[in-house]
Amino acid sequence: MQRESFCGFRSAPGEATVPTPIMLSLSSKQGPGTLLSELVRDAFAQGTRGLFEDATQLPVPEDASNFSLVGQTWAGVVGFTASELRGSLVVNMNDQMVVNSLPPEIRARVSDEPNDPSFQRTLNDWCGEIANQIVGRAKNRIAGYGPLLTMSSPISLRASGMVWGGSSSTHEFRQRLEREHGQLLSIASVTIERDHHVEKISANAAAAEGEMMMF
Repeated sequence: MQRESFCGFRSAPGEATVPTPIMLSLSSKQGPGTLLSELVRDAFAQGTRGLFEDATQLPVPEDASNFSLVGQTWAGVVGFTASELRGSLVVNMNDQMVVNSLPPEIRARVSDEPNDPSFQRTLNDWCGEIANQIVGRAKNRIAGYGPLLTMSSPISLRASGMVWGGSSSTHEFRQRLEREHGQLLSIASVTIERDHHVEKISANAAAAEGEMMMF
């Protein structure tokens, strides 16, 4: 089973692997005739970078099946489905990445004492919200080409030595980001029933969905 670096994808057994560049231009055009798998790949890549614009892009190891972040880490998970595809997104982050990404409005309302239960609950909720926002942003981009994703509620967890592998999906898109004292690994596992070319059918009517809202 072959895996490509940064947002490349692997094929299911018996299918040909489509080569992708090691670094994907996030400004690439998704014009008429875009392959559905490429549209989904780009949508998740852009959704992730949209939330972490100041982070540095890192290559994903060639054998990424057993790659994991070191130590205690957080993971946010959101599932999604549409008529032509289904899958899930896992966003794995270390403590520093979650803490440093907290919006000022939220940090102002909670203690930053690491052992404070309310602070841990805040990190837990925020980790799930990050995954939710990335899928929401990807949903908006994909919707302009027809498929409309239905999203599950986010869940989050914290554990040591999380390893993400063994997915039965037809495509897997991995992205790795780093900022000062923080690391992130996102994995979109997607099953596409029939990979084919799609064309843009409408302007994005739900531009606000996937954007962060404060209450």
